[in-house]
Amino acid sequence: MARLLFIGLWNFCDDAGRHKAHIKRLKMEVFPGDDFESKDIQKWIDQLIKEGLIVRYEVGNEQYWEVTGWKKHQRIDQPTYRHPDRKGVVPDSPNKRRMRTAHSPLEGNGRESKEMDLDKDE
Repeated sequence: MARLLFIGLWNFCDDAGRHKAHIKRLKMEVFPGDDFESKDIQKWIDQLIKEGLIVRYEVGNEQYWEVTGWKKHQRIDQPTYRHPDRKGVVPDSPNKRRMRTAHSPLEGNGRESKEMDLDKDE
């Protein structure tokens, strides 16, 4: 179950692999309809920390978890950061936006466009 919790955690981390260390919140995010208790979630989090898959750290009076191998396994093109790193800094999110290139498809060239054109003839 700790492995399943770990996989579920990825879905709710920010783009740096960080999540507030709130057991009840994590339980509701990953196992909303399951009959687990907070002590079960805490036990699995402790296993993940023991195995080195996540670390717990504190900034101010708030605790966080960080997935240790996040950057090795995740590539986020336009990251958004919500939680501070271990130094207490929330990195700025890049302001870049993807630009349409000559290789980008134009809108309206798909099947939907052809179906709309057929409707016009009727």
